[in-house]
Amino acid sequence: MKKLAQWLSHYRIKDVVMESTGIYWKPIWNLMEDAFHLVLANAKTIKNMPGRKTDRLDSEWLAEIYRCGLVTASFVPRREIRELREYTRSVMKLRQNISTYKNRIHKVLESSNIKLSVALTNLFGVSGRALLQSIIDGEVLTESQVRQMVKFQLKKKTAVIVQALNGSITPSQRQLLDHYMSIIHFFERQVEAIAQHRDQLITDYFSEERDLLLSIYGVSQDAAAVILAEIGNKMQVFGSSAKLSSWAGLCPGNHESAGKKRDSHIGKGNKYLKSILVQSAWVAVKKKQSRMRSYYQRLKTSQGSKRAIVATAHLLLRIIYQMLSKKEPYLELGQDYLNREIRVIRKWIKKLEQKGFSLQAQTEESKALIKKN
Repeated sequence: MKKLAQWLSHYRIKDVVMESTGIYWKPIWNLMEDAFHLVLANAKTIKNMPGRKTDRLDSEWLAEIYRCGLVTASFVPRREIRELREYTRSVMKLRQNISTYKNRIHKVLESSNIKLSVALTNLFGVSGRALLQSIIDGEVLTESQVRQMVKFQLKKKTAVIVQALNGSITPSQRQLLDHYMSIIHFFERQVEAIAQHRDQLITDYFSEERDLLLSIYGVSQDAAAVILAEIGNKMQVFGSSAKLSSWAGLCPGNHESAGKKRDSHIGKGNKYLKSILVQSAWVAVKKKQSRMRSYYQRLKTSQGSKRAIVATAHLLLRIIYQMLSKKEPYLELGQDYLNREIRVIRKWIKKLEQKGFSLQAQTEESKALIKKN
């Protein structure tokens, strides 16, 4: 790669365009980003005619359409955001691995007729882990021992827990449980260590943007980190909230032919950003008297809960775009914000004020309308 950079410099090449293929473009980008103007092209948008597919022909075709201005550059964030991405995506992958091994533990328990999941909502809480360790150690527990082991409301279920523990587990299954639990503990320690580095990086570079995102009900520390790692803090690169939503894969697609519109699903987009926004939207719609909840409930009746939550995630992303662009915290506008009558009143208030009229409110409700405008 160093020889390639020297060869390009020798011939005074300033622009370098490459196809986004897996992770193979990343080392070239890291080496050349300071010396050349790099453009990363999405392979989907630069396809050639069928039957003309070799690496040499691909490079010639890519150079030809770039000279004609037909290559749309993909979004590649600056270095510190790419480093933050490595942390956040590693944490997400490790948590997925933890979930995989938790499911394996459930499978072993079910196959040995131990029904702890019936009595415990969270098998991997403090009480559940203590019971799992007793199973691994081969202990036979009485009701009094279980009552001392479990916490809070589970003390009322000691008889049910003892009955659920009455299974037939073999020594090999105990060894498997011990092995799986040790893997889970290892992954959890790694998640904690990586999360500390991630939080330190955010504190150094993106503390203001993180605080803005945390002002939204439903956006946690982890969610704010993922959002910043995927879209960065410079919204100018996207141009508008609509383009950002399209890039993320949260806006409906267009499928029209011969004047007929067919059902169009959302695109693939950025799976990391999409998943964390949907998770945050599920939390946001639980807050009563909120704009998010009102928007979700209105769409749920006609579109169903799944489509409605994706649309709410779309709304959340557009709100985040405006917040990061204007550097303003989230302002909760209330459940009546989307009311048609109130929207019409706000529209006319704005038009009157643009014409030079001054409005004086008579009631508290009218004062709120003018203030929110």
